[in-house]
Amino acid sequence: MTAPNEERRKYQRVTLVRPLVARVGAARVFVLDASLSGLSVAHQGNIPAEGSKCVITFEWESIPVTMECEITRNTLQKMARNAQEKSVYHASMEIVRASDEAMKTLRRTRAASPPWPRRRSRRGKGRNSSAMNCSTAHGGAPRPHDPINP
Repeated sequence: MTAPNEERRKYQRVTLVRPLVARVGAARVFVLDASLSGLSVAHQGNIPAEGSKCVITFEWESIPVTMECEITRNTLQKMARNAQEKSVYHASMEIVRASDEAMKTLRRTRAASPPWPRRRSRRGKGRNSSAMNCSTAHGGAPRPHDPINP
């Protein structure tokens, strides 16, 4: 059994400094963070339902990346306040299939410091510790801006 604060991730997740524009089918999404086993994206409710498989595509340093993923979680992040706005959702995707080249590119993105910095461990740190980096999937500080509705 793992401690409540301990992450059970197989691979370290990295949070993007700026969300990366991507496509799931015809829908525009924003990659918020990634690991070698999955991605987290923001969208406006226009991707397949949880449990469905989809193809996500994006470019990293002019290299096209395409991966088949399964949507494992999809939650409402921000409700639209009026008819002119759209609600924002956050979805987690597990990578089901990707080419060797796509995985090499994903590994390079993890090693690149400026766009995808490695998050520091929060183990043993308080909530206001300098080890906290922007927002996290498990209760960090709020993101400085909404990538879809700035």
